[in-house]
Amino acid sequence: MEFYQKTLKLISDNIKKTFPFRDKKELSDFDLYSKKYYAGLKNIDSDEEFFMYAKEFVAQMRNSHNRIGGSWGKTFRPKDYKVIIVEKKFLLKKRNEVLGEVLLIDGRKPKDILLERKKTATGSTKQLLDRGAEYILSSQKSDPVKLKLKIGGKISYRIINRYPVSNNSSEKIVEFKMFNGTIGYLRAASFIDEPEIRMALENKIKYFAKVKPRLLIIDIRGNLGGSSHVSNILASRFFNKKVLFGFESRRINKDSIKLKKSPIYLNPREPYLNMPIIILVDAGTFSASESFCAGLKDNRRALMIGETTGGAGIGDVKKFDIPFRNFNLSLFVSTAIFLRPNGKLAEGKGIRPHIVVRPTVKGMVVNGDEALERAMFEARKIFPRKAILKHIQTI
Repeated sequence: MEFYQKTLKLISDNIKKTFPFRDKKELSDFDLYSKKYYAGLKNIDSDEEFFMYAKEFVAQMRNSHNRIGGSWGKTFRPKDYKVIIVEKKFLLKKRNEVLGEVLLIDGRKPKDILLERKKTATGSTKQLLDRGAEYILSSQKSDPVKLKLKIGGKISYRIINRYPVSNNSSEKIVEFKMFNGTIGYLRAASFIDEPEIRMALENKIKYFAKVKPRLLIIDIRGNLGGSSHVSNILASRFFNKKVLFGFESRRINKDSIKLKKSPIYLNPREPYLNMPIIILVDAGTFSASESFCAGLKDNRRALMIGETTGGAGIGDVKKFDIPFRNFNLSLFVSTAIFLRPNGKLAEGKGIRPHIVVRPTVKGMVVNGDEALERAMFEARKIFPRKAILKHIQTI
């Protein structure tokens, strides 16, 4: 137990000297919260239990960037399958096809599994934590998952093999197309700072600058962020002058919880794209992708359609290696509080779109994309640049 106490204290101490507590009360609450978890160590009997306990300790701060990375051992998950929550129903999807409503997973109700997973999940909003439904088919065991489904009013059973989880994704990070030769569509699945992603964004920007669509739809649904430097590669092309793009508050030093608030400015870059913009968002729009849409929304440069975003903003995390037996635990701690250009917090709230479009079971079953359909409807109405402004009310 002494070893676990020292390790948890090291985790707590690194958070205390790094995290931007907003006031003394928040710091005092963290100290009380830490004592509660120290006391609970008497019930920990193994390294694996401690690992999950430490993940819970950090996750329960409910800051979207604080976390202990990794998992204990291998994780297994079905390929191409995931579960999503639509109208309070757990739906099984294979790629883009809905196969039915999930009633049981290995004999357990999906809502019970999700509730258990939320204890160690990073996130500060319900909408983001509910996204964890995508992973409730995963397990530390390689056994096939046994599902009880409801399909068209009838009960069905399905067994699906699980495979080791790989970090390699086959999803295209940046995609684009033209609708009817007049409406551009750009899909950015991530803003991770990698040369391939930066180059892909630059190439698509040059393409749209050349073909000059009358309106551009930017789809950042499911974009969990990455780097604001990358998201700004895109955002900087939509302004022809320097604009306020948000604020960040950081501690003045590790020995003081006093915060310094600084403005974040976005400088324009060529080529300038002056067409109206529609942004598609959902609860998986997170971190750097939230600073992107907040900057465009609050500067009255884009119309947002979809669901309220995940609620994080920029965390600018710092990584600590915590010694644990013969390896290290990776602790990530947020160093900044992000505020939108309008001064409002994104953390714990998310950004509400101008037009809320939530997926429906009916829409999912027919493979419809209700948010994109609404965007196309709005696009046909707002081609004149001045017409889009009447839709854009800062919320």
